[in-house]
Amino acid sequence: MLLRGGELDGKRYLSEAAVKQMTSRQTPPNPKDPNSSYGFGLAVNGATFGHGGAYSTNISVDPQLNLVLIFMVQNAGWRNDDGKKIQPAFTEAAVKTFGAPHPAAPAPAK
Repeated sequence: MLLRGGELDGKRYLSEAAVKQMTSRQTPPNPKDPNSSYGFGLAVNGATFGHGGAYSTNISVDPQLNLVLIFMVQNAGWRNDDGKKIQPAFTEAAVKTFGAPHPAAPAPAK
């Protein structure tokens, strides 16, 4: 629904204006990552938005690639640095396999 600007299966649940507010920067940039901040309930990072959960779960929406990534793990701490490679490898494989530019992708929110 968020990927489609508030619509799902032809029915509008959220106005386009509401989705734009949710996915637009509402807080100052994160000092550790100047491209990252928060909209209303979602992390906003350039062209993507999403939410990180407890124990390393994550959802990321990329309107330009027409892709929603859902990373479901339960991890309270990787045993070594190899564990930190799992999510980037998942993201890379998903984008390579399923990511395709959406013909009517909205411009990234600023």
